[in-house]
Amino acid sequence: MLDLKNAENELLPYQDQQRDTISIGVSGSYLVLPAFRSFMAHHPEISLNVKEFSTEQTIKKLTDSVVDIGIVYRTALPAQLSSTMLFEDEIIAAIPLSHPLATRERLHLKDLNDQPIIVLNDSLLLRGIITTEFNNRKVVPNVICELDNHYSCLEYAEAQIGIAFITRSLTHLSTPKKCSPGFTGHPRILYSCHAGAQ
Repeated sequence: MLDLKNAENELLPYQDQQRDTISIGVSGSYLVLPAFRSFMAHHPEISLNVKEFSTEQTIKKLTDSVVDIGIVYRTALPAQLSSTMLFEDEIIAAIPLSHPLATRERLHLKDLNDQPIIVLNDSLLLRGIITTEFNNRKVVPNVICELDNHYSCLEYAEAQIGIAFITRSLTHLSTPKKCSPGFTGHPRILYSCHAGAQ
């Protein structure tokens, strides 16, 4: 609930401005869904325009003043942008129920060596983090699918195709069906809201 409040608070400075729309760039549209719903309920006179981009694209759109606010995964920012951490999240493995590892309570990355893996495509920041963790721990994954969003990764795992790497926050909005969330030894990944303060 604190996370939702933090996200709403980031929108408050815009409510008194004479504007009809606040443009928000996000890296993962599911990140803003609860705040979006709440803000619209409390401020129906203001329209929120949410556009989904990669982290890199969102930051570029902010610096070019194409969007008013950006919500991205933690990353280095240009000096002209300020940021507020909204919440912490972690990467988990969504394991098909038909997979032998689905009955395990806890997984380590080494358990996933040569397993069929579903990940985000390599142009996305989280994929880089996952790849770095695999390399650091000398895990050789069998990447069978590279997809553009977490929802697709989860759908492939639910279809019993392979083990998908998704964020835990996604499971709060959509309970995985036919797969078990296995928590790995990944470091926590922080999400930050970056306001376009120049």
